[in-house]
This record gives sequence, C-alpha cells and structure tokens, in this order.
Amino acid sequence: MGSPLGPIDMLVGTSATFITAVMIYLINKHISNLKMKLVVSTLIPTFIGMLPIALELHYIQHVPFWLTYGTSMLGEFGSCLICAILVYFLSKRIDLSK
Repeated sequence: MGSPLGPIDMLVGTSATFITAVMIYLINKHISNLKMKLVVSTLIPTFIGMLPIALELHYIQHVPFWLTYGTSMLGEFGSCLICAILVYFLSKRIDLSK
C-alpha cells in the first residue's frame, strides 16, 4: 500500500532514509564498539530521519509539527530499538563483521 501523499512522500521519505544511512555509515566507521554502533544507528534515524517527515506532514497536511515529530520519533525509536536488540543478540551467535 502506498502513501496517500504519493510522489512527494516517496521523495522526502527516501531522501531522509538516504541521509540517515550515510550519516550512520560515516559515524560508525570510526566506532569499534558494537553497542555504540547500535546506539548511533538508533538515535540518528529517530532524531534526524523523522525531522523531514514531520516537516512534510506539517506543510502538506497542516498537522501540528511538534506532535507529529514527537510521535514519529517514538515510533522510529521503538522500531530501531527492537532491531538493535535483535542485531546485538544475533551478533553473539553469528559473526556480522564479514
């Protein structure tokens, strides 16, 4: 199912994902500790990745910015945290560095 906002949502969402992925990659290149990498990989999408999404929804659908940003951040944080926990425990059984 696609977004009701169509192409603009694809552009903003994809751009936000790309920007956060590049930031995570560049920062994590300098971190050797897995736990810190997972923290970075959780916080960047939560705080930075949700900003353009909240701005898009605020300007296009006229929803309250801070409420939209806050709820988007909560959802993103929950998703990223669950994945970080899974990756952490998976890394105990499988060498993910290859």
